[in-house]
Amino acid sequence: MAISLAYFEYDGQTGYFYLYEVGGNECKKVVGAIRIVAESADFEEADVCVRWNASEDAVGLYIRGDLWALFDTIRHQKHGGDYRPGDRPSLPTTLSGDSTHHECAVSPLR
Repeated sequence: MAISLAYFEYDGQTGYFYLYEVGGNECKKVVGAIRIVAESADFEEADVCVRWNASEDAVGLYIRGDLWALFDTIRHQKHGGDYRPGDRPSLPTTLSGDSTHHECAVSPLR
């Protein structure tokens, strides 16, 4: 049985939100990637959080409390990305009212 993991990675120039599938043999496979930022970020590590919804079939990336990217693991869809300072995200609000904080997996900002 495969399980899904999600995390945000930022190397100082580009940032991606990844969805992984991990199988029984612990082999990781990237099943989705959403580009979040392609320049210097104006946010800190503490401003970023990854949250699963209560039914654990969708996972979102929040920056300063706003949902910027979303993976729907049932429909195998991805939404959002392209964070821009001062802009507002435009995506489904699937997680905003129905989320519980299951995970905050953020790689350190450099």
